[in-house]
Amino acid sequence: MRKNLRVIFLVSALIFTILSFEVISQAGTGLVQGKVTRIMNDLSIEVLIGQKKEKIVFSGIKLGNQKEVNQFIAQKILGKVIYLEFDKNQRDKNGRLLSYVWLKDVVPKPENASGYMLNAILVSNGYAQVLNSSNTKYGNLFVSLQAKAKQSGKGLWGISGKQKSGSGAYRYVGNKNSKVFHHSNCRYVEKIDEGNKVFFNTREEAKEQGYRPCKICKP
Repeated sequence: MRKNLRVIFLVSALIFTILSFEVISQAGTGLVQGKVTRIMNDLSIEVLIGQKKEKIVFSGIKLGNQKEVNQFIAQKILGKVIYLEFDKNQRDKNGRLLSYVWLKDVVPKPENASGYMLNAILVSNGYAQVLNSSNTKYGNLFVSLQAKAKQSGKGLWGISGKQKSGSGAYRYVGNKNSKVFHHSNCRYVEKIDEGNKVFFNTREEAKEQGYRPCKICKP
């Protein structure tokens, strides 16, 4: 009996999720169609889905410098129709939708992502870094694209470890392992493996994510 109730509950939840989105892809790809109405200051986007506005966060990645990224995103999608794909977790702790944002209504698979998924395009251009997340459908692709962006010195990887403070640069670098953050010119930054570096614009941003200041450079 309990097993039957659990099945009924899961099926009901799935139906509710599908019905909560009013506009489904016309091409049968399963993507949810929406129109971008605003780029938010927190690097999320506001999307009109049917008659409801939702805040969307790019799934699987962490965006970089706010001004540059906002301009890039706005150029790509502001005022345009986009197509949303969801993974295991559909919302973050703030209730925002976690989504892979597609520029065209194509079959959502890794082979199409580099050209048509904005999350992948942001990573490729060095505007974002891979985020450790439970949403992992495109995790391997993002890691591969990030490695190429690093090798080419694109975006945030162009100032890795030797960056200077100023417009478009990150002032602080954190270590994922030690959870310590440093001034970008601290001698310990060069000792951090590239894959363990996290970049911050402000001390507050670093502290909010659980990082503590280096006792040597005292950021």
